[in-house]
Order: sequence, then C-alpha cells, then structure tokens
Amino acid sequence: ILRPLCTLPRCSTILNSDSNNSRPPPFPLATTETMMDPAVLALATLGLVDSISFMIVAPSLAFYVEKLGGSQDAYGFILAVYSFASFCGKPILGRWSDAQGF
Repeated sequence: ILRPLCTLPRCSTILNSDSNNSRPPPFPLATTETMMDPAVLALATLGLVDSISFMIVAPSLAFYVEKLGGSQDAYGFILAVYSFASFCGKPILGRWSDAQGF
C-alpha cells in the first residue's frame, strides 16, 4: 500500500482539501499524464545516467590521480571542481535547452 510522503498535518490538509476551497494548492500536484510524458521520462533517465556515471567515475578516479603522482588533496580538488562546474552549468544548459525547445 502506498503511503503519502508527507505526513505533516498541513500537507494532509493541502492534499485532502475540499473542492469548495477556491485557492489552488501551493505546489502543482503530479498527475499520471504529466508523470508518463515522454519528455519527463527522458529527463528522469538522463538524470539517473548522470548520477550513475558520477558514482562509477569518482571512486576509480582516485587510482588515476595516484598513478599520475597526485595526492589525496588533488583528488578532492578535482571532485570539487567537477561538482561546482556541474552546479553552475546545469541551470545554464537547462535554460538553453528550454529555449531550443528540447
């Protein structure tokens, strides 16, 4: 049996509100149509592949850094630069892909 993720009283009142309430909920509720949209599934798959690729590369990168004469600090710096670049670049690429219509 599926249970709601949010069990706080305010969340349950939002999710179980009367139809007489003229205010829309403060967040859009996902419907089956939006969740099964091919674009949403493609984005979710790309996010999963991106996460898995980082989980595969990050541990093995330590051996390459050590083989090339780098220290643990160099390994940490490389991971920090990658994470920061990803943090800064993803919103930019997201806006670009929205403008292109992807």
